[in-house]
Amino acid sequence: MNLLAALVSLTIRGHRPDQELYVLAAASLKDAFQAISRDFESVNPGVHVRLSFAGSQQLATQIKQGAPADVFASASGANLVGVPYDRKTLRTFAFNKLIVVSRTRGPSLPNLKALDSVKRLVVAAPSVPVGRYTQEMMDTAGTKYGAGWVARVRSHVVSEEQDVRSVLAKVVLGEADSGIVYVSDANSAGAKVRRTEIPAEFNPTAIYPAVVPSNSKNAALGLAFVRFLFTDSGQRELVKQGFLSPLTPDPFIVIIEKGKPRGFQPKSIPRLPQKSLRLSVHGKDFTARGALLSSILKAGKTLTVWAADGYTDSIDLRAALKAGAILSLEKDGNARLYVPGQKPSTWVQWVRRMSVD
Repeated sequence: MNLLAALVSLTIRGHRPDQELYVLAAASLKDAFQAISRDFESVNPGVHVRLSFAGSQQLATQIKQGAPADVFASASGANLVGVPYDRKTLRTFAFNKLIVVSRTRGPSLPNLKALDSVKRLVVAAPSVPVGRYTQEMMDTAGTKYGAGWVARVRSHVVSEEQDVRSVLAKVVLGEADSGIVYVSDANSAGAKVRRTEIPAEFNPTAIYPAVVPSNSKNAALGLAFVRFLFTDSGQRELVKQGFLSPLTPDPFIVIIEKGKPRGFQPKSIPRLPQKSLRLSVHGKDFTARGALLSSILKAGKTLTVWAADGYTDSIDLRAALKAGAILSLEKDGNARLYVPGQKPSTWVQWVRRMSVD
């Protein structure tokens, strides 16, 4: 068990037996979340995860109307608007991309430009995250292929579905010749569909945030589930299903000092002056080693740190430097900031940007 998984387990130790955790998740997360939920239950005996899948817009409406929800995992941040939730729980746990799927017995689709030849095209409705991403993709591709191409493609749309799995089902069942879905959904269909890649220049990135709604009856357990998504097993399952991990190491950390950005390479951390710290978090003791923050940053009042999962924290930089804060290079290639004696965080994982004011 890695450190994060151990801390997730510690945060909910002593929970009441036979607890129900209500997780509302975007339809595209079905396969991944079913597996992740089983893993979560296995390390938390007595917890029963109740999963509900639908379009993110439908789930948002259900939560607003009072449906029980301890976790809301959306396929777009736009669907969090109007949903009451604890802002401190907001985390981005996965990314996704679009792909064109076609029925196996239909005509081949050699590339995206040929999409205007598809006679029966099915997409998601504009109110659905994948539908918005699809519109964005078509508009961007239209700048190269022309407005006529966009008009022809849209004239062949025979159905607009309320979730991405319904789009996929129409193609698999032969009710449409082609459809636009997420890569993860195409993976779930396997050999039942043929695929046509969408060029990266046109393909938007779908961002998946998770939150604990304000009406949660089991907020602590909900937060533990959100954290579990970032464990090795959680991220591994998401990647297995075709999602992209936000935790993939970035070759540079952006550091902004006096308004001027510069790139810092995490791989250079071992070559800087080192220090070891003995820390205790949630009752678990461990030792961290890394470069002194003072060897990377100049003095300032406040340090704001952004992480890959969307977490942001601001700390007293002078106090952090005096305490001997370090930036550590973790085994996965990411950088982690350790600040002894600081609250609310002892560390910030997966550091992507640091700004000094």
